[in-house]
Amino acid sequence: MARLSSGPQRALRLVLAISAGAALGLAYEPYDLPWIAPLSVAALLVALRGTSMRAGFLVGSGFGIAWYAVLVPWLTVIGGDAAIALAVLEGLFYGVFGMLAGQALRIRGWLLWVPALWVATEFASASVPFGGFPWGRLAWAFAGSDFGLYAAWVGVAGVSFLVALLGALLTVATRTNPAAA
Repeated sequence: MARLSSGPQRALRLVLAISAGAALGLAYEPYDLPWIAPLSVAALLVALRGTSMRAGFLVGSGFGIAWYAVLVPWLTVIGGDAAIALAVLEGLFYGVFGMLAGQALRIRGWLLWVPALWVATEFASASVPFGGFPWGRLAWAFAGSDFGLYAAWVGVAGVSFLVALLGALLTVATRTNPAAA
């Protein structure tokens, strides 16, 4: 696959990532549609497949900013600029994820590396700056569901890993060469 070389392909990847990010925001309260989470992760990974590191950063950032823009609108009580700033800040963490995951998708064992990168990204965004902002963990979308009960066994990070793994498995279905998984 091309490395995001053509304008239309670049635009399609970015639109897919932004749409997936906005959809992921709907997995959380007050919308409470957690089944969207693995689909959104899968769509992001499809958008990242075959990208360069720079393009992966752009695609991941678009995803993350759109996700947090839907996730934290309640922050406008403090000010609209605070909500925008937080969405951009948190989105950049997913830019780094996109940069690394786009490369990880090329290696053997990517089905485990990509969810591990997701959990590492959640850890980073939940830690930096000012003690972090952990609101966007995939596990939180499942807090009130039966799937969320797995947190008792594997913790919040484990549930996020499982959701990201499910999203990664869904991307296998989109590959033209199943042996490439």
